[in-house]
Amino acid sequence: MTMKIRSHPAHSSEHSLAHIPIQYAIAAAIFMTYGIQVCPFLDSLERQLLASIIIGLFVCMYLVRRITVKAIFTSPIKQFKLDMTIFLGGGIVLALGNYIAYDFP
Repeated sequence: MTMKIRSHPAHSSEHSLAHIPIQYAIAAAIFMTYGIQVCPFLDSLERQLLASIIIGLFVCMYLVRRITVKAIFTSPIKQFKLDMTIFLGGGIVLALGNYIAYDFP
């Protein structure tokens, strides 16, 4: 008795990408909550300012992902590397921005 393994639908379908904006929104909410609870520097900013900075950053990160993912959505490893690079880049941009604008360490 042999088992047939069915192939999954193409990764580039809209259905398989529909969860990405939700994941970015959840990540932004967790980042905001964690930052306010743990970092006294972020806690010193007004909530609306902090929210606008983080939401703006995550929207930019999502748009970068949306543009670049079409070109390399051929393997999970490449997708992981892309996501890791986007989040590391976003973190560096946020850290530099906070350092320059608000004199954070």
